[in-house]
Amino acid sequence: MLFDKEGIYDITNIPMEFELSINKDNKEFIKVYDLDKALSHGNLFPSLYDPYKNKKPKRLEFFSKHEQMLHDIRKLIFGINDLNLYLDLNPDDSYAYNLFKDFTNKLMVKEKEFNESFGPLKLSDLKEKYDWVNHWPWGGNHV
Repeated sequence: MLFDKEGIYDITNIPMEFELSINKDNKEFIKVYDLDKALSHGNLFPSLYDPYKNKKPKRLEFFSKHEQMLHDIRKLIFGINDLNLYLDLNPDDSYAYNLFKDFTNKLMVKEKEFNESFGPLKLSDLKEKYDWVNHWPWGGNHV
């Protein structure tokens, strides 16, 4: 139900012409972008990508290992979130679920590598004591 100026407007009888069936009945694999392209396009699924005014996404450049590792983590988080939304609508898609689990496992590995190289990424990564003397998290001087 929606609200309009005069009160409540019933939309239950209005036909909706929307269907999302990327992998109906799990008969074929879903097509997904690689994570670099997915993040730059803002969508994991090529069939759902709609470019804005024919603009081309820019290629990102990284100037340190710190930036590259953060980007790798960001890509995996994006893929996990997009697959999570897809799996909400397609809970029986085993291929998408396995891809989701693969991204989740890779994320745990990448976060562990980041923590070992640059210190804690999240509050939950903190040990009993952490020394901020070498670099401040907001300083941007990670080499």
